Amino acid sequence: MLPFLGRYLLGDYLGLPPMMPERVIYRSATVPQNFGVNENDGFGAASSDYDAEMQRMLEEMRKRNERKREEEAKMHQERMRLLTMGEEEPNEVDLVLLEQTREMEKRQRDEDARAKQESENRLKEMREKEEKEKMEEEKRRKEFEEWKKAEDQRWKTRDDEMKRIHEETREAQNEKLEKIEAENASRLVQSEEESARMKEEFENQLRTEKEQCDQAYEEYCSRWRYQMGHIMMLMKQKEWDMKMERKWTDRLDALRQWLAPIRHSFNNLRLEMDSVTRSGRFHLNAKDRSQIEMTVRILLEKLAVMEKVMEDEVEEMERMAEDHPEASFLNHIEESATEVGESAAEMTKDIEMFVKGMKKRSGMNRWNRCIQSFEHLEQKVALIPTVDGLKEKMMQPDAESEDNSNPSSIISSLQITEME
Repeated sequence: MLPFLGRYLLGDYLGLPPMMPERVIYRSATVPQNFGVNENDGFGAASSDYDAEMQRMLEEMRKRNERKREEEAKMHQERMRLLTMGEEEPNEVDLVLLEQTREMEKRQRDEDARAKQESENRLKEMREKEEKEKMEEEKRRKEFEEWKKAEDQRWKTRDDEMKRIHEETREAQNEKLEKIEAENASRLVQSEEESARMKEEFENQLRTEKEQCDQAYEEYCSRWRYQMGHIMMLMKQKEWDMKMERKWTDRLDALRQWLAPIRHSFNNLRLEMDSVTRSGRFHLNAKDRSQIEMTVRILLEKLAVMEKVMEDEVEEMERMAEDHPEASFLNHIEESATEVGESAAEMTKDIEMFVKGMKKRSGMNRWNRCIQSFEHLEQKVALIPTVDGLKEKMMQPDAESEDNSNPSSIISSLQITEME
């Protein structure tokens, strides 16, 4: 019957412990070879639980086998007792069974001794294996600690390298910023020097222009005084006919010529503004604004001179008209000079408003106003009468006096006016 029980049933019958399964520790491919040797890795705790469970199972199995053998032994002893005491007549089978029982008991004792020895040997092997595993685990733990130490050192080295690179980068950026600041400071100093130089040149140019305007005005006044003296001399000498007309022509042409310097300065300003507007912007930088302000100041000085000339002309015509009320052409000259002076004053206001609005978006609209004012001034200057035009007006039939239609009366008016 023994061959059919198998190794496990025979061990269970004889009280032998089953073969201890090998403890297999599965590790992930990404986990280091020596990972799991520390107490916090989880493998040490699992190993102790596994050993305790195996010891408990072996103890229960041993106790169960002992109880089973004790029950069978009691039953057999009771049977043998009955046979030995003669309470039952032993037959041949019982004798054979008794003999077999003695042999079985002897074999059982041998088997128990052998099983005990094997169990002790197995336990000894398990302990040796456990000690070996502990040594291997200790070795792996040391390897893991060395690996961890090497990794920590590598990470520390890399962190130190990153800090060094960061410091070098920061120092390079600081040096670059310092260089840029030094360049900006140098450019600012150069810009201030250039601005001071341009301002000095502008002041010198403005002073020169003002001196030229004053000199031109003095020359005009001197020429006018000379003309008036010369006219009076001609009147006294009765040599006034064609010379008188030329004198008035020169006087009226002189009034018109005051537009030429204004046109020159305004054309310069227009060229500067065109260079700005062609770029598609109206935001002026410091250099452009300084140049434009310089041109504007020169233009305003010339406009102021024109206003003064026209005011003087109006006063002179009023004085002459009071002395000679019959010379109606003086009123035409006075009205034309008044309109030219008003146009010059209006253009001055528009130029000043344009200068104030250069930093705003409304500067372009005000610049257009300046262009319109200049065109209006040109129209008014073009309307300053000529001697021929005055003659035509004096010869119109709507005049109150019939003498006005006579050219000799016109010449007479010119003579009388010029004599003063």
